[in-house]
Amino acid sequence: MNYIAEIKWLKPEEGGRETEAPFNSDKYGPQIRFDGLKGSWSLIVCNYQKLGAFRTLAKVHYLNKIDAPNNLKIGLEFDLYEGVKKVAHGEIIDII
Repeated sequence: MNYIAEIKWLKPEEGGRETEAPFNSDKYGPQIRFDGLKGSWSLIVCNYQKLGAFRTLAKVHYLNKIDAPNNLKIGLEFDLYEGVKKVAHGEIIDII
């Protein structure tokens, strides 16, 4: 199952990415953290619509759908990390 998330990317001066978030790529897999839990789950993020300079809509799903927690649902807020660096905050807004 795939989900739609609205993602707010941190600006470089806030410690975010130095380059724009990947767009229309199904190979971008940052780590997802939610509810204060730190796991090693990767979320595939395919940004497909820009909502502003640092906001996108994205199709998202776990890279490893078998071993990942079954917790993606509308309203779930999460953070995206590249290694130890937080790069974005998002929320699941729809299921497709």
